[in-house]
Amino acid sequence: MNPKKFFFNILRKIRFLLLSTLDFLTPKKSNCILFGSRAGNQYGDNSRFLFEWVRENMPNLNAYYLTADKKILNSEDKDKSIISYHSFAALKKLLRAKKVFITHGFADMPYKSLCKKRHIIYFLGHGLSFKRTDLAAKEIDSKKARKFKRTTQKLFAYCSSGVERLAIHAYYGIPFDRIRITGTPRNEVLWNNMKNKKNIQSNLENLFSFQNKSKKTILYAPTYLPEQKNDFFSFEDFNMEQLKAFLEKNNLYLFLRMHRNDLLRYGKMAEDPSNNRIRILDFDLVADVNTILYEFDILITDFSSIFLDYLIVDKPIIFITSILEEYQKQTGFYFDYNSVTPGVKVKNFSEFLDSLNECLDKPEKWQEKRIVIANLFHEYQKGESCRKIMEYSMKD
Repeated sequence: MNPKKFFFNILRKIRFLLLSTLDFLTPKKSNCILFGSRAGNQYGDNSRFLFEWVRENMPNLNAYYLTADKKILNSEDKDKSIISYHSFAALKKLLRAKKVFITHGFADMPYKSLCKKRHIIYFLGHGLSFKRTDLAAKEIDSKKARKFKRTTQKLFAYCSSGVERLAIHAYYGIPFDRIRITGTPRNEVLWNNMKNKKNIQSNLENLFSFQNKSKKTILYAPTYLPEQKNDFFSFEDFNMEQLKAFLEKNNLYLFLRMHRNDLLRYGKMAEDPSNNRIRILDFDLVADVNTILYEFDILITDFSSIFLDYLIVDKPIIFITSILEEYQKQTGFYFDYNSVTPGVKVKNFSEFLDSLNECLDKPEKWQEKRIVIANLFHEYQKGESCRKIMEYSMKD
């Protein structure tokens, strides 16, 4: 072994031993709870919305959010309960806290190895994936699967329906009796914003200074496909000039909600003045798209589970299926794709433009099936998710 690598391995083991000893000796406080997401890189998603609800509604609890998001940490009006992920203060809170809420995995907390021993951990998730992943992936090493499952056996999880409960058990191996059906904080926010939209100033208008009130807005939110070669849509016959003309003619604005890695590829599009109908909706502008999901008139996606949240909005959805067969072979789905995707499927650019026209002229066409699938995946559709989650959690 390389001497340098050997030295660092020894240091890591010493650090782990010291932290484990501190963790064992430090009494846990049942009223101290922590929140985090995306390995500390984000202040957002279900953890954020539940944290904010707890801060407002349960003042008897000492709730803290650990994040490395500099925009949040450097904000002048930052909540003092939001703590730097890499700080000594975060370590002290982690040693004291009894309960931890995460969205992506153990790395949502610093010193993630500590979380696996004396803490009660609640997995909130960051969206219902209907694609095969983790233990449900098409190819998974049996040894890694057993190790992964051992780390998830003591987790608790919250979800929106019995169908999602099955998926979470298949993906992560969390026991059924530890998966509670409560709805999710992010969709509680979506419901509340929809209910109060008459009293809420449009975020899109604030961000992009729209003048024309008769406009229609489209959200394009595809899944991340690192192997994809196309620069924009996955259509072989895609024509940017034709798309811009269509958007202009129909007074449409197309917003791109891409994966963080794709934003680097599409960033130049936002700088092109000829693309004034196409806007980048990046994470600096809107950290959590669920807060404004109801503002869009049409959703375009392919294999992203964002459509399951958008079903709550009950507006038209277009599914791009030009590489569906290839994706099914490589990744696959836990649910039958065609059965759970209530909207028109398009394989080329010509079909895509036709489907946009159909969504504008007949937005109710797929409504009956949208409602069926929405009821399947969302048993709690009217809020109260945060309250239900905390009622369960305080009993553990």
